[in-house]
Amino acid sequence: MSTRPEPHRISLARGWKYSKDWQRFFHKPTNLCHQSVVRLRIESDRRLRTARLNGQILATSQEPATIQEPASSHTSDSGAENSFRFGYDWEITSAVQARNELVLGWPNPDPKTQESEPQIEVWLEIFAP
Repeated sequence: MSTRPEPHRISLARGWKYSKDWQRFFHKPTNLCHQSVVRLRIESDRRLRTARLNGQILATSQEPATIQEPASSHTSDSGAENSFRFGYDWEITSAVQARNELVLGWPNPDPKTQESEPQIEVWLEIFAP
């Protein structure tokens, strides 16, 4: 029985800029070998409208994995409420360049709702042979 090694994770939590979409630049991870696999993972409290890496569209039309998390007890009296997050996962090994641009877009919120910015977690996972 073979066990798959845990991936090396690189957080892309900081360095985001907003214009009409969220944009972040990052460098190619070091020490990648020919057999390395790089995945881009995103978890968000909202469904993505668009995702682009170096100008290339990443499919968001497929049904994303929905992750259900119990609401924390200090925000809910009943403890029965749930918070839903959308999970996205792309294999991006061949698209990674020396300098990369990631652009994420969410549907524009209704200005009357005063909706806050999306809560996201973004990271790279590197699988080495």
